[in-house]
Formats: sequence, structure tokens, C-alpha cells
Amino acid sequence: MKRGFTLLFFVITLLPGLVFAQVNDSSQIAVARQSTSSDSVVQPAAATTEPATAPAEAVLVAADENGFNIRSADQDFQLRLRGDVQADGRFFNDADLAPGSESFYLRRVRLVFQGTVFKRFDFRIMPNFGMGRAELQDAYLDARFFPFFGVRAGKFKVPVGLELLQSPTDALFIEQSYAVSLGPNRDVGVQLHGELLNRRLAYQFGFFNGSADGASIDADLNNSKDVVARVFATPFRGADLPLKGLGLGIAVTTGTREGTAANPDLPSFRTTGRQTFFRYLAC
Repeated sequence: MKRGFTLLFFVITLLPGLVFAQVNDSSQIAVARQSTSSDSVVQPAAATTEPATAPAEAVLVAADENGFNIRSADQDFQLRLRGDVQADGRFFNDADLAPGSESFYLRRVRLVFQGTVFKRFDFRIMPNFGMGRAELQDAYLDARFFPFFGVRAGKFKVPVGLELLQSPTDALFIEQSYAVSLGPNRDVGVQLHGELLNRRLAYQFGFFNGSADGASIDADLNNSKDVVARVFATPFRGADLPLKGLGLGIAVTTGTREGTAANPDLPSFRTTGRQTFFRYLAC
């Protein structure tokens, strides 16, 4: 009797809920059927009110004869990778030469890493592994505040000789002229530079450690510094004239160099075949 009462209690309690759930499901099915029959095209789900997240700016990658280039979409950040190899051989008719004078050489084996950060700051790092040695030729940061004013700091070519300022990959001849041996090559220092008059007048003015003629150094041998100034004008630049590539400039450098007995800091002069024909006597 007790079991029958308990069972009857659960039936009375749960039956209204089951009936209500059945009626609710039936009404939903009927509404769904009515909606489907009234419109043969099934409507897509309503779009969310939250806006779609905008995709991040794309990174552009390019490769051409100038190397590999990775840059941001606004070009404020760039990285360029390239390299060059120069090989030559030296052979002479005269047999009275020092051992090793006739040989094949890997003259230059250079990797160039250069780029831009925050749109106005350029950098360049260029090691050279030619001639069986490793040396850092270029390593500098260049801040371009305005077209007429910028600051470069690090190790780079001293702005004296026009031929030296050209890259060997753009030179017309394999060897450079003797004029290159009469001025400094690369040095460590700070330089102010810019272009005026619609890029028709360029100037450089800098302070450097001071290197011997034709030499490249990474540190100063004494406390004195060299001052270098250069002005170069291309008055017909941009004009449709036969003289549009004509340029005229002047550069000066001054400083006091004092070597030591162990390192006299004096240059040696070589022929186009890279054979030394003159050197100073060490005292």
C-alpha cells in the first residue's frame, strides 16, 4: 500500500510537466514548419553584432637582382639581404717574383645586411671574408631627420675620393686608380650630411679617428682626430640635357697622424697587379 501511494504521488507530480514539455515541443515544430512553408529560401543565421577583427598588416617579401627584401606594408621597416663575390687571377711574364704572387684569389666575399627601422633610421652591416681573412668593412646607423640634414655614426667610407665612394660592383674597371691610395678608405666616426637645392648640392662633414692613406681602421692609434669636409654639386640633375650627369665637387681632410715603431701607420703603394712597388722605411 505504501509503494502504491508513492508511485501514484510521482505520477501526479511529473505528469503535468511531461504534458507541458510535449505541448511546447509541438508548438515549436509547428512554428518551424510554418516558417519553412512560407519562405522556400532558408534564411541564414543572423550576423553577430561584434565587428570582425581586422587582419594584421601584411609583411611583403620580394627577391630580385638586388637581393632579398622583407618589409612592412607601410615600408617603415625593411630588411635587405644581398652579397657579392669578386674573384680574379694574377699572372706575370716576369719570373722574378715573390712566392705566391701568381695565384687565383677570392678578392671580395661580402654579405650585406641593410634596412630601415621607424622609417627614418637606416643601418648597414657588411663583413668581408675575401683574401682569407674576416673583417668588418661597414657597420653604421644613419638617421635621416630631413632631406637637408642627417647624422651617420659608425664605420663607413670617408667622404673624400669620388672613386672610392662608388661600390666595386658599379666600377668600370677591376682595379681602382692610384688616387684611391692617396686618401683614407674606411674609418670610425660621426658625419653630418644632407642634400640641398632639390638634391643638386650634397654635403658631408665629419670627425673620424683618422686612418692612413688607403687603409681601414677600427680604432685610433692616438688621441688626435681627423676632420673631413666634402661638397658635391650636380647642377643639371633632373634636366633633359646631355650634361645631366655632370658633377663637380671638392673634399678636404686634415689631421695629425703619429705612428709608433711597432706600427708606423704609413701606407704602401702597389701596382694594378697588386705588387708593392714602394713602402716607407721603418725607423
